[in-house]
Amino acid sequence: EITEIGASKVIDGRVVEWKDWFCNPGRKIVPRIARLTHITDEMVADAPSVEEVIREFAAFVGDLPLVGHNIKSSDLHYITRALKRAGVAMDNGFFDTYLYAKTLKDRYGWENVKLEYLSQVFGVEQPEAHRAFCDAEANVGVYFKLKELD
Repeated sequence: EITEIGASKVIDGRVVEWKDWFCNPGRKIVPRIARLTHITDEMVADAPSVEEVIREFAAFVGDLPLVGHNIKSSDLHYITRALKRAGVAMDNGFFDTYLYAKTLKDRYGWENVKLEYLSQVFGVEQPEAHRAFCDAEANVGVYFKLKELD
């Protein structure tokens, strides 16, 4: 279940707004996820529900495309499920920086195309990897760097 959503709004190649929401998943956070994200049950105890946050997220995004690292096989599943439960329709296009980086991996000799690795390659700060706001911020930097390469 979603515990945090981090997003940046990029218009005309410029970040115009950042948002970060904690979500109360309505159940205990799985220990593996808590270790990965460092998000605890206490941090989300008073947060709004996933359905409430996904409505705010949809309003924030509007009709802009979604850009994320591994968004196709990971984030879109959770976003779509939450949108459906909240009764919200979104038909936004998306761009997956992970899939795009895979097409460039051999050409540039990268070891892998994980967000943490590419952030290091491009000198993009990512102090709290696997936290939504930090990953969203890092992904913006990686996205711009990837677009410069091709």
